[in-house]
Amino acid sequence: MFKVTREDGTEVRPGDRVTDFRGEEHVFVRVERGPQEGRSAKVRVEGSPIAYYSTVFQLTVEEIEAEPPPG
Repeated sequence: MFKVTREDGTEVRPGDRVTDFRGEEHVFVRVERGPQEGRSAKVRVEGSPIAYYSTVFQLTVEEIEAEPPPG
């Protein structure tokens, strides 16, 4: 499971709008690949056939432990 945040610390969830380095808005879909040593995470946005580096949208991706189901 991943936590995605903007530079200002606000959390990004699927369906949220994100802005790329050109100032163009996109709709965030999911994390395609988590961050690895020496490699940025990759994220998907609506309408794109490819995954982009999270840095294209100034996003930080952190791997977090999944919360156990209630009950």
